[in-house]
Amino acid sequence: MSNQKAENPLAKFLTPETREVAVGEVSLRLDRLTIHRHRGFWGALAGLQIEKLAGTFSQLFSGEVALTSVALTAALNLLAVEGPEAIALGIASALDTEENFRRLLKTAPGLPEGTSPVREHGHYVGCEAVREWIGHYCEVPQALHIVGEIVTMNAYGDLGKALLGAMEAATKGLQKIRPPGSNASEPATAEEIVN
Repeated sequence: MSNQKAENPLAKFLTPETREVAVGEVSLRLDRLTIHRHRGFWGALAGLQIEKLAGTFSQLFSGEVALTSVALTAALNLLAVEGPEAIALGIASALDTEENFRRLLKTAPGLPEGTSPVREHGHYVGCEAVREWIGHYCEVPQALHIVGEIVTMNAYGDLGKALLGAMEAATKGLQKIRPPGSNASEPATAEEIVN
């Protein structure tokens, strides 16, 4: 039996990551999404088929794939037909942070004077003026880039693979526990797991 500890497949996702992204002529900070902002981002994009484009976007922006007519057609379809408003709301949800609120107060043209955020229990929840500003000033290429950055930095594809791998390993572990001929569709009993 080896004393080596199994590597946690989720370990690379547990460290904070931030990137700078351009919105209009301002640089904003994009962090890995919190649960609250993840819900807002994917909730806004729920009606779109962005999961089909996520891989294409991340490959385009990392330079792995050239801008092909297929990728361009898919991106234009997403932007023009399936919902520029959804993309704007998703990006705004991801970028509406207290740090970006402070940056925009200092540097943003068009942010109304006296703008203040919504807070719950002392925590920054968001600011409608920030979201509106992002929607007005974010350019189409910037929007595509930001969606690609969100997908790659939150590693949705890798995270899904890691979770599936962990579930597969757990299933194999349960299969080893169960005696031949037992009903595998029923949950394992505590006795089966212990013994």
